[in-house]
Amino acid sequence: APQVWVCEQSESASQPDPASEDAIVFVGPEGGWTTDERAQFLEAKARTLALSRATLRSETAAVAAATALLRPFR
Repeated sequence: APQVWVCEQSESASQPDPASEDAIVFVGPEGGWTTDERAQFLEAKARTLALSRATLRSETAAVAAATALLRPFR
């Protein structure tokens, strides 16, 4: 099964598992996720992918997420 990741402003986050090559990544709006969206992520057992303490534009966050997820494969 693919790893499910949700990008968040956070200091604590899960580390990507290099054993899994499939991933689903949710990059949200600059204003953050709604309460309902957060509940859906919890239900899907999504893990947090912390990219930065700063707010990133969605376009930048997508590139940062791909970089973070590919890092273990170097």
